[in-house]
Amino acid sequence: MLLLLLRNKLIPQCYSMVALLTLIVLLFPHTKALASDHNINQNPLKFERISIAEGLSQSYVYDITQDQNGFIWIATQDGLNRYDGKNFVYYRHDSTDKKSIADNFIRKIFIDNKNVLWVGTNEGLSRYNESLDNFDNFIHQKNDSNSLKDNEIWDIYQDPNNNIWVSTKEGLHKFDPEYQNFSRIRIRGLDAALKEIKTIFQDEKGNYWLGTFDKGIYLANNTLTFAISLSENNKWNLKLNANALYDLKFIDNHYWLATNNGLFVVSQDYEIKKHYSDDKENISERLLSNNVRTITLLDNSMVWLGTLNGLNIINLLSGNIDAYQTVQHKNAISNNYILKLFKDSADNIWLGTNGNGINTFNSLQLKIRHGLFNYDEIPSTVNAFAESKDGNIWFATDDGKLSYLNSMGKVTHLETGNTSPISHLMIDNSDNFWLRTEAERLTQAGNLYYFDTKALTLVENKFWTNNSSHTDYSQLFLIENKIWFLDSEMQLTTFDVKTNQFESFIPRNANQFTSLKYDYNKSEIWLSTKKGEILQFDISTSEFSDNLYLLSNRMTFGEISTIALSNKWIWLGSRHNGVALINKKDSTELYFNEKNGLSNNFIADIVIDSTEIGWLSTNIGINSIDPKSKLVKSFNKDMLISDNEYISDSSLLTSSDTIFFGGINGFHTFIPQEISQIKQKIPTPIISNILTQVSGFKIDEEITIT
Repeated sequence: MLLLLLRNKLIPQCYSMVALLTLIVLLFPHTKALASDHNINQNPLKFERISIAEGLSQSYVYDITQDQNGFIWIATQDGLNRYDGKNFVYYRHDSTDKKSIADNFIRKIFIDNKNVLWVGTNEGLSRYNESLDNFDNFIHQKNDSNSLKDNEIWDIYQDPNNNIWVSTKEGLHKFDPEYQNFSRIRIRGLDAALKEIKTIFQDEKGNYWLGTFDKGIYLANNTLTFAISLSENNKWNLKLNANALYDLKFIDNHYWLATNNGLFVVSQDYEIKKHYSDDKENISERLLSNNVRTITLLDNSMVWLGTLNGLNIINLLSGNIDAYQTVQHKNAISNNYILKLFKDSADNIWLGTNGNGINTFNSLQLKIRHGLFNYDEIPSTVNAFAESKDGNIWFATDDGKLSYLNSMGKVTHLETGNTSPISHLMIDNSDNFWLRTEAERLTQAGNLYYFDTKALTLVENKFWTNNSSHTDYSQLFLIENKIWFLDSEMQLTTFDVKTNQFESFIPRNANQFTSLKYDYNKSEIWLSTKKGEILQFDISTSEFSDNLYLLSNRMTFGEISTIALSNKWIWLGSRHNGVALINKKDSTELYFNEKNGLSNNFIADIVIDSTEIGWLSTNIGINSIDPKSKLVKSFNKDMLISDNEYISDSSLLTSSDTIFFGGINGFHTFIPQEISQIKQKIPTPIISNILTQVSGFKIDEEITIT
């Protein structure tokens, strides 16, 4: 790295048409604002699908759970599946092996507090032996009252006292761990009713909720010697107009009941606090179906409900209900009939469907919002951003619209009368805009418009159109009344919007520039040349600095396409070789590319946050670089942002330290400090198979690694 001292003198070139000081304008009188219903905080969620194509044994998924090793266990009509995130292991019944699972049709799976997996099948109860990778089976034995009453398992539950309860088609049982058998539970007068118990739950008072599939909901005392139907009068005055209880969760100090008549929220004193159903007049409080099959909680504020007609999400803070149903989009849910919702240890939600496998939702995507994304809309390309004094974020799209995003996440589109794609967006001190639209050819200047946000008028500057040599390749910066850019000769040029005067600034060595960056803190413009040089231009003196940084690895790094500035470093992005950093003080260099952590070598743009961490938009997601620790992080697949190809020079760091990156499929926005703090939860590795030169072999005993 060389620090060269140059004495650059400017060779100013000025050209103007003084006679044309009067602006030639094109006025669009029909500009108007159209308030949109779109809110980026209510964008459709994105789901990924796991089906038989990915290895799932069968598409009907009745239950899902996770063990302490991180394995996901899945109940289907064709066996038990164990999934490690990539590969499946299948457990099916083998009539020649008494230690195989009892049956392939599996309705319930449960992991107790000792990490033992219990499996409820149509032909008995199976308990998994992890060390032997086989099962102990419990089935009905004729003339044995300590066996299961029948083999069709409906629910498995462990109460706070560690008692394990098993319900079958014909009754309820308590497991005896000492004798490895069962006690059949009989409640006087209710033997005929307490069948096909779908839900067992012991509440804070010690009472048991027993919810059948279609024969009523019952509340029993803590000894299970007495129970009463909640469709009848009772001492708690708790009357539920439902005869099925599919799920029960204790959320926010209340009992949430999924029934065939909607969702009931019941207090610990057995008072109905809320009843959600599908016949509410207010659509924001309406369920997709009264048949609610499953419940789970995400991040203590979102209650997810799986119904027979789609997914509902209740916001505990606002009370609003969002609805999701299947549509023709790869990231929509695959089936409206949802049988199971399960939250894993990483806060991902798994949806088991009735015939279309599994859908998964990664909660990390809530950290990065996808603006303008919708299942059924044509994607919009976002080319440029700006922030107004009121904190609104303005952005320009390829359909010619100018839009803004307010602090509540609401997007408003302005119909300006322009239909050409807006490529550049500049805001002045009065919160009005200069818009540069794309030309038919990249080498043409394009049109320049002035948009008054109060009068909603759009005025074209014809002088620019007829005389500018700006191309789409170069950024535009509005500094006071001058627009700064690189012209078609790749020289630094200004256009005075008041006088319609162009002026070029050429250093004595007449290098061609490749990119420029305005430093708002120091009123300087930084420029890169085709030779890998970095120059500074002082706007106040109209002179280039004598200090010149030269990238030592410039031949292999290639042309510099974008510049970013932090207090200590100059950040240089390329189209093919990642990013290079030059230390402003001692000229040391750092290089980052696909070989040392970047997800992609194409750098669309670079934004530096308030902590001096650089954020890079690429063709494969977003990367962050901490130059102090040299730590590189990649945000892509987990965030489900790989469906957006980012555009060069389409970015913004707001006054609230929020980052925006624009692409061909809307934009992504996030708070960098939030996603920087994300810590991936990685379970302890489990060796399940070893590949030799010939083939793999099964792990049957403990292996010591030395």
